[in-house]
Amino acid sequence: MKQILITHTDLDGAGCAILFKKYLPSIEIEYHNYDTIDEIAKKLWDNKDDYATIYFADITPSEEVGRQMIDDPKFTLIDHHETRTYLEGTPWFDIEKSATYISHSYLANSLFTDVPLFVNAVNAYDMWELDSEYREMGLNLNTLFDYHGMDEFVYQFSNMHLPYKNDYIIINVLKLMETRFIDKKLEQGIIEVDEFDNTYFSVYIDQMRGNLGSIVEHPDFPQECKYAKCVFINDGKVSLYSNQIDVSKICESRGGGGHPGAAGYPL
Repeated sequence: MKQILITHTDLDGAGCAILFKKYLPSIEIEYHNYDTIDEIAKKLWDNKDDYATIYFADITPSEEVGRQMIDDPKFTLIDHHETRTYLEGTPWFDIEKSATYISHSYLANSLFTDVPLFVNAVNAYDMWELDSEYREMGLNLNTLFDYHGMDEFVYQFSNMHLPYKNDYIIINVLKLMETRFIDKKLEQGIIEVDEFDNTYFSVYIDQMRGNLGSIVEHPDFPQECKYAKCVFINDGKVSLYSNQIDVSKICESRGGGGHPGAAGYPL
């Protein structure tokens, strides 16, 4: 019978897709965001007899939809987002690790298998481990993820290698463009105060871009600001980034979620 993986649309989701394809080559994969996750989850629940196993990794349904799946052996829920508190106590929920890292533990039994550099790099990027030795590797992978797009990146990195020498030509050019873009946005943004009395830096972005979170690490980022708010005017989404406070709590109050250092919500 068929198997299917539902995962997220970011680098961590790509890491999950690569791992599941490695260990379960015939698995079907779909990529979803939070505005579609409950819809696909309900559909799979209603049609679960069509599948041998249904996996969710890096993105799981809301408690209303997902709680019934916990005790059903057909479903495996892999997540690390604090907003999915109903998964606490389940085997594959860990807010300290990325979904790629947890998926590797699940698929490869990493208690007995070395964790690949690729997995550590994705983990360091997604979990905002700023002091990790793998952080720069993760930033480079995310730059290539944005360049290639999901399907091509999953194909190109199916063996979980780190960037090749020729990849750094692309990486260096894109990083230069990214630096110039962030410099420009620091000039355009404004300082505001939110309903929780946090001073923040607000800026409008025309399209989704990778590594935008580095804006809060920029030497010219306003010191009085606790976080950066990036409003994606063409996508109807907002991302918050911080190296000082837990922005996932703010996003959760606005119908979204994410990680302490990087989170988002719909407009």
